[in-house]
Amino acid sequence: EIAMAMLCIVEGSYGIGREDLYIECVRLLGFERTTTRNRDSLSRGYGYLVSKNKVREVDGRLQLTGSADN
Repeated sequence: EIAMAMLCIVEGSYGIGREDLYIECVRLLGFERTTTRNRDSLSRGYGYLVSKNKVREVDGRLQLTGSADN
């Protein structure tokens, strides 16, 4: 769920930083702020997207890799 929210956010941006992605994801999921607990979940979601080659970080900005449909 977190990874899918992140993917939607990255898809709708022209390059977003990881911290901004975390903030937007937390808001999208209905939370008011980023906590230590949800930051751990956000990190795992981010790691999943990177490991599955869905997103990549270029110059501090996240981009879709072109394999986001898989």
